[in-house]
Amino acid sequence: IRPNIVIYTSFINMYASIKDLASAEEMILEMEDKGVKPSVVSYNAILKACFATKNIERSLHWMKEMKIRKISPDIYSYNTLINLCVAIDDVERADFVYEKAVKESDIFPYVASDEIHGCDIVIDLHGFSTNTAKAAVKYELKNSAASGRKKRLGIVTGKGKSGKDPIIRGEIIKMLKIRGVCYCLAKNNEGMVIVEKK
Repeated sequence: IRPNIVIYTSFINMYASIKDLASAEEMILEMEDKGVKPSVVSYNAILKACFATKNIERSLHWMKEMKIRKISPDIYSYNTLINLCVAIDDVERADFVYEKAVKESDIFPYVASDEIHGCDIVIDLHGFSTNTAKAAVKYELKNSAASGRKKRLGIVTGKGKSGKDPIIRGEIIKMLKIRGVCYCLAKNNEGMVIVEKK
């Protein structure tokens, strides 16, 4: 059987699951040597191996390699990197990674806000990990404060799979409370948190 992208990526994932970053990296390099171009899924598997071994330097290296090879990181790439930053207690770096991703248009969480509960800005956190969602909200709060104009921010968190105890919404509300930010749940939409203008 001639190795292809699926086989190589499967091996990278397998090495990630056993926390063998060196073998995962060897696999992606072999892949390139054999003329098989890695995809975003292949790089996400490498990032998974970096997360498993808590290796932030190699994770940043592979994100940079993706950019060099004109492969756009996706939300899974950023979720993994931001989760790694938080796992190694570097929340400041997690926030920076999110901010850079938005500025480079790798992440675009914005929804047209006309007529959505009177919000000036609406961000949709579907697909975001809890840590990425927190970084997104902190970014919007910081931008609102820096502009000197208070904006009504809508945060679409969803209601969770069962409609009960939605993790991201709960974590966002907890973060807003800790920061003393005034918020409410959108009327007739339990999956949306609204940060009020002050």
